[in-house]
Amino acid sequence: MSRKEGITLSSSLVLLDKQKRILLVSRPSSGTYALACVFPGGATDPEDLDSEYTALRETYEETGIMISSTGTGKLHALYDGSQMLPYAKSAEIAGVDHESMKKALLPFSTWITPKNMPRRFRTTFFLAEIDEEVVDRHGAKVVDAEGLMPVPKSAEGEATQLRWVTPTQLLQEFKDGKVILFPPQFYIAHYLAQFSPKEASDRMGMRVISPIPIRVPGKKGEIIMDWGCGESGHVYQGKGGPKFIVYKKTNDVKL
Repeated sequence: MSRKEGITLSSSLVLLDKQKRILLVSRPSSGTYALACVFPGGATDPEDLDSEYTALRETYEETGIMISSTGTGKLHALYDGSQMLPYAKSAEIAGVDHESMKKALLPFSTWITPKNMPRRFRTTFFLAEIDEEVVDRHGAKVVDAEGLMPVPKSAEGEATQLRWVTPTQLLQEFKDGKVILFPPQFYIAHYLAQFSPKEASDRMGMRVISPIPIRVPGKKGEIIMDWGCGESGHVYQGKGGPKFIVYKKTNDVKL
């Protein structure tokens, strides 16, 4: 686990399929982001080549999906539920060229956990679009009609469900209290619901967001998160995480 100034370095991959659905990992009831829906990702290992490598490795370990280039610029997603080999060896066997993969991943902002939190992360998000169905090594599709796919054996302690869902549907489920989202996941889904992946990346790819929480006077559990660049989120805290978040332009915020 790599750290910088007491902050754990990590990476996450926002993976979209042909239907523009995002792959979500549902976390278990204990651990980081308990019960929340997140994008595949995790802490950087000392052996990782770079942030992109961390994102691809963590995606493989948590979802069983090995992403590779088809040689035509398109991305192929192969599901390996058994994961008998570590990512580095599996990627070698699959012929994954990391330099080509780096070019295929779009930067999608970096988030730094606020200073008042006990555990802090600097997470770099990347975006990738796969151009084919997710299949196993026999060519069989692994995503069902509900957008669900099997949780690989190695991720059973980190994931309770893997699901593909559109950004708009995800935001509605959050509004209805069906899922828990933390600010980075809410913010990214908010952008992908409005813009194409390329346009969203162009707008926010290089941003480093270090939220500044401001408590709303007289409102227990309500926080304004200043995201910079004239944007903020009005966070209504619930048990275990945000109950709801309202996106606002800074000039709309009144304390």
